[in-house]
This record gives sequence, C-alpha cells and structure tokens, in this order.
Amino acid sequence: MNPFIDVAAAAITPTTVTFTTNEATAWNDGIAEDGEGGSANIAGINMQFYNISDTSGTIIPEKLIHGDTQQSDSFHALTSYASNIASGWKGMGMQSSDGAEFRLKEFFYSNWGGSASITVVGYRNGTEVGNTSFTTDELVNNYDSKTVILGSAFYNVDKVLLYSTGPTWHGINNIQIDEPIITNAAPPTIGTQPTDKTVNVGGSASLSVAASGGATLSYQWYSNSTNSNVGGSLIGGATSASYSAPTSSAGTTYYYAVVTNTDSSASGNQTATATSNAAKVTVNALTHAATPTINTQPTDKTVNVGDSANLSVAASGGAALSYQWYSNSTNSNVGGTLVGGATNASYSAPTSSAGTTYYYVVVTNTDSSATGNQTAMATSNAAKVTVISLTHAATPTINTQPTDKTVNVGDSANLSVAASGGAALSYQWYSNSTNSNVGGTLIGSATSASYAAPTSSAGTAYYYVVITNTDSSATGNQTATATSNVATVTVIALTNASTPTIDTHRQ
Repeated sequence: MNPFIDVAAAAITPTTVTFTTNEATAWNDGIAEDGEGGSANIAGINMQFYNISDTSGTIIPEKLIHGDTQQSDSFHALTSYASNIASGWKGMGMQSSDGAEFRLKEFFYSNWGGSASITVVGYRNGTEVGNTSFTTDELVNNYDSKTVILGSAFYNVDKVLLYSTGPTWHGINNIQIDEPIITNAAPPTIGTQPTDKTVNVGGSASLSVAASGGATLSYQWYSNSTNSNVGGSLIGGATSASYSAPTSSAGTTYYYAVVTNTDSSASGNQTATATSNAAKVTVNALTHAATPTINTQPTDKTVNVGDSANLSVAASGGAALSYQWYSNSTNSNVGGTLVGGATNASYSAPTSSAGTTYYYVVVTNTDSSATGNQTAMATSNAAKVTVISLTHAATPTINTQPTDKTVNVGDSANLSVAASGGAALSYQWYSNSTNSNVGGTLIGSATSASYAAPTSSAGTAYYYVVITNTDSSATGNQTATATSNVATVTVIALTNASTPTIDTHRQ
C-alpha cells in the first residue's frame, strides 16, 4: 500500500504540525501524513513523518507513540525508541512526498531518559545541505523538553532526519513548517577592470581584474575577435585574476574575464558571475633596421711582397653604417677571423709575406628607432689577396780575378776580370790607397771588364772592380753585385846608366 498522500498544490503558509492523537489513529504503516491524528493539514504540500533505524533514514514500520512527554502534560508525539528495536541508530524523519521543498523552522524536542547526542540533518535533492546537533544531558535528569530552532541551512530542504547516538526515549512535536527561503550566491563586484594594452610583437601584455563579493572567487578568461564581453572563446588554463595575452603575432584581440562566486551554503543558485569589460590588446608588428646594400664588392688583388693591397667596399641603405673586416684561410665569407681595428669601408691588407688570404667585410646598419631588430648586416663577397714572393737579379760569379802587376814607370799595367751569371753585366773599377776592396775611389769611365792602370809615376796602388748584374724582369732587387779581389799595381821608378867622365889631362 502506498502510504504517501498527494495533496493539491497551494501556497504554503507557516503551519505547526502537532500530533495529539493516539497510536491507533496517528499513522498508517509507520508513516504519518500531515493532517492525520489531529495534526495540521498543510495546504500545498504533503508532509510525511516516520521513525528511522539508522542514519540513512531507513523507515521503521512499527508505530511508535509514547504518551506523557512531560510529567505534567499529557499529549502524544512522534517518538524514536521501542524495546523491540534491537540495535542501530534511533531517530525520526520527515519529508515531502513529491520532493517539494519546505523550510523547517523549529520543533519541540522531549526526552524521557538516556544520554545521547542528537543530530539533525537536512537534505535537498539527495544532497546534505544542513547539519546541526545538541546533547540530551541538559534534559535527561528532569525529563525536560526544549524548542530546537533551525538556521538558514534548513531554509529549503525536502527531507530532514533526526537521530541519536544511542537508545533514548525521546520524541518531537510542534513541528513548524514554512515556505522555503531561497538563498543565492551573491554576484561578485569587479572593482578594477582589465585595461587596453598596445605592445610590440613579443612584448608583455598582462591583463588583470580585481573582484570582491564572495568567499570563493574563481576566474575564467575569454578571447574575442570583436569588442564584446559575450560570445568569446574560453582560454584553457587562464583561470587566475591575471592573464598574459599572447603577443607572438601582430593583430588586435579582445579579452574579458568571467568572475564566479561559489557559495556552497546557498540554498538556490550556488554560483553567481560577473563579467568584466572587454580589454583591447593591440600587438604591433616590429619594425627592423634595413639591411644594407653592398653596391661595390671588394676585388681580388695580386701583389708582390711589400706592395700595397687596398680593399674597399661601397654600401648604402642606412643612416649609420659601420664596417668590420675579417680574414679567412678559405674562400668563404663566413667563419673568418675579425681583423682588429679594420672598421672602415677600406682596408689595406698586409703584404709582408708571400701567400694567399681571403678578406670580407660585414656592413652593419644601426637604427635605434626600430622596435624590433635595431641592427641589420650585409656581408660582402670574399676578395682573394695573393702576395707573390719577390724575384731578384742573380749575383754575378767572378771566374777570373784581376792579378797583381809590377811594372816600370810608363809600362803597361792591364788589369782584367772574367765574370758570368747575368745577361747584362756591367763593370766599375775602383782605386784604393790600401789593400781593400771597399772604400775605394770610383775611376771614371773604367767600366769595362779590363782596365789599364796608370803607370806614369812610381808607387803602389790597389784596384778592384764591382760587377753588376741588371735584371729588369726581377720583381725584387733588379741589380746584384759582386766585388773582385784587390789587385796590387806596383810602378817602379826608372834607373839610368851613369854618364862616363872624359879626363883630357894626362900626366
């Protein structure tokens, strides 16, 4: 048999349910309905009252009525103990038969012996929403009673259980049922809105919101392609009061935050939201320094050791161009070695030793007004500088040295030299007062391989010849000399026979 009785819906008015009947007529199948047994009939809701054997609300089918809830008073109440219930939690329950919500304002509690802790639990849609407790110690000695007033947690419930921690004679009556009071979470208040940001690509665009008005606030940021705080796209992971908008690419995006207040104690809507204004984030494309243009490349050079090897570059495309030359052992304009101090558009490559070296220059344009890269570079081609070893005229070889001469005054003293080792040999004779082939006096016109030393006066003179090989094809020294040994020329004074004397006088 279905013990629940449906009552036509009507506006609930505050009603106190008081059981005054006896056991025989108070309820059917262990469940009392409002309006039975002399209790009030609550318009608009069908309340059911029953005893339970455990904290889960298992209904006890026995009808448990106990009289004399107070020694001086005689009325009957819904009770929660009987000797035939062997074990388990003991208590009472009440609920609406169709799940309609109600407010449990208060009830009258009586105790006839036994110390226990009494717990009152409210439910809504199967979920616990209220819990309070009290002890019987203050009542048990005098078989006393008290009015239990319930708080806001019981403003809108559809079931309430009351149970004790142990067997005790007790009951409830004068149960006051009222219209449910719906409490909702309060909408947050946004005190500080996110503000517009204009940044360059790669810059920081941090947005933030400050909100109050709830014990537990949560945040969710959204992006939008239009200036609106509705219809945006949820940004995964953006659940803080601040959000760093992406700036990796140029463009305009709008962002807003939805702030949610969650109030688990609310009997109605446990969440309420507030939406911030849309903040415009403009990301500007970076401007970069212009790359220089190399109009004239450095050219290859082939020079002799010690000659000049000037390299130069002509570039344009920037107000402030700077230069840095590099040397390389290979024909490449990367991986070279920086040449210290070589910071002009031209560079004089070293030529002190023979070999091949490659040179290139990096031209840099510096633009301090650029928002991105403020420098841009262009690298020239590699110029090959070949330094050739010098070739020199060959040193002549003196095959026959001039020889010493001893002659009389007026005789011939011919000196000669024989040399080889050059296509164009020339000669220059020198005289000296000492036996040395250096420091002599050049003899004008004595420029042949032979020389007739003067013998007009007696004496000794020393002669040597410097032989020069001239080679106009040589890249280095085009002349080379060889100096002969010293030849000594001794000129002896003449001696004449004595003239005889004729003695004409005879004795």
